[in-house]
Amino acid sequence: MCSGIVPRGGGVAYNGDMSSTTQQPASTPSSHGSDRVASTALRWRVWPIRDDRGAVVLIATAALAGALLAQWTTGSVWVALLVVGLLVLSAWRAFLPADIAFDARGIDYRVLGRRRRIPWHAIARCEVLDRGIVLLPADDSGPLDYLGGLYLPWRDHRDEVLAWLTRCLPPERLH
Repeated sequence: MCSGIVPRGGGVAYNGDMSSTTQQPASTPSSHGSDRVASTALRWRVWPIRDDRGAVVLIATAALAGALLAQWTTGSVWVALLVVGLLVLSAWRAFLPADIAFDARGIDYRVLGRRRRIPWHAIARCEVLDRGIVLLPADDSGPLDYLGGLYLPWRDHRDEVLAWLTRCLPPERLH
């Protein structure tokens, strides 16, 4: 946990509109020392179909290529439609808005009303990329580790996200 002061039984209160809002700062002890740091909940909404047109074009191109390949090899329109459906379903995160919140307890990730709470201690490794971060539950460096991970694009919150990660994760977990 990033902070020693956490509301009992609570996390981040959501009011439905989560586009880049913050709560009032509260002074809390850092988990990596006895110094006191200002803790501000960071919230934002990502929607790749709106924010990242390149990813959507890539998904559509892959679905079309898969459909054409399925149609060509099997001669069946139904198999081609099934392939398109499976490829689009596997890329579901690109089509739905997600609300992300960083607070003292961890990270909240909400899609379609379902909440996934990731406590800071459960993050074994965090890969910092050009346009976001990947949270990984294992510290291994294998290529299949990313299947269990969660990619969070930071949009225009890069500095705030990196500040939270630096404050709440031990340096050996940041890569």
